Amino acid sequence: MTAKGGLKVLHLTTVHARHDQRILAKECAALRQAGHEVMLLVADGLGAEAWNGIQIHDVGARGQRLHRMTVLPWRALRRVRRLNPDVVHIHDPELLPVAVVLSMSGKLVVYDAHEDLPRSIKSKHWLPNWLLGTVSFIAERVENFCAGRMSAVVAATSPIAARFERPNRLVATIRNYPNLSNVPIVEPSPEPKTFCYVGAISLHRGIMEMLRATHLAGARLILAGRFGDEQLQATVEKLPEWNNVEYLGVVPHEEVWPIMRRAHAGLLFLHPVRNYIDSLPVKLFEYMAAGLPVLASDYAGWPDIVRSNQTGYLADPLDAEAIARVMRRVLAEPKQAQKMGQLGRKLVLSGYSWANEANNLVKLYEQLAAGPRQKKTEL
Repeated sequence: MTAKGGLKVLHLTTVHARHDQRILAKECAALRQAGHEVMLLVADGLGAEAWNGIQIHDVGARGQRLHRMTVLPWRALRRVRRLNPDVVHIHDPELLPVAVVLSMSGKLVVYDAHEDLPRSIKSKHWLPNWLLGTVSFIAERVENFCAGRMSAVVAATSPIAARFERPNRLVATIRNYPNLSNVPIVEPSPEPKTFCYVGAISLHRGIMEMLRATHLAGARLILAGRFGDEQLQATVEKLPEWNNVEYLGVVPHEEVWPIMRRAHAGLLFLHPVRNYIDSLPVKLFEYMAAGLPVLASDYAGWPDIVRSNQTGYLADPLDAEAIARVMRRVLAEPKQAQKMGQLGRKLVLSGYSWANEANNLVKLYEQLAAGPRQKKTEL
């Protein structure tokens, strides 16, 4: 415990970037504001850093996947023991064995499930197709076993939370809604025939369909984010449709809002894989917060937010022509697009923001301080 009665909390990731929005700017910041002493331990080789009163520690560059999954967890364990926090809040499935060791040694340990791991495995391109089902099956049982030995589980969506309610009695759903405290409320000023996509770039996130649709619509695409595969990036950049793209690479989060302001609408055409269907992509709410209509995948799940609230248009994410049609519709009906964007912003400001989720996270930590296994949380 700290001198003020708060907990000494260490967030731990060997996968995510040190300035990850969910981990650092949202969860760490919310806990520090609530009076806890908060640290973050990462693996990127960039050294120590202080960020808004949160001390960031580094165990060295993460290297290749095998190194990250075998060496880094145990290197991180040694550092955790030296830092000696009251609570260790882990963010990566690779760290579950370390989390179990820490829990058995008496530490309070929180597992933060950012995604539905067993379902996400089925979309991993680096595993052979014949092995996906087996690895997914094993991963779910290992994850459940380890989660049952944690002090609490934090889940990014309600379906993920439901999975963990049997193995763990203390489960909180902390949705990854946008933090609007520093968002400039400025009306979009779209450039001619321009759309945007901001986020991780991969085949399953619809990069090929977005490029083809942009070309078919005679439009431009502002693209910002990291390619998950260097070979995919090399392939995409050779396509003739790439001439319609302004690629900005990875940009700091504060630069996302000026990018969105330049577009007529935000694109979010995730493929209908199980992990995306049950997700709540933060970009959906960031587009809405920026006052943009959303052009999104048409399937059951989070697209219903767009459908029911009429904040954009839906299209088959596997059909570039269908995507191009809704892009043309936005360009042809600017007043309706503006109305959709304004409605989306109002909805985010009234309910889909980080403020409520931060309060729920703080309440979870209050339960941990009082006794983590007393009762199941109602968050």
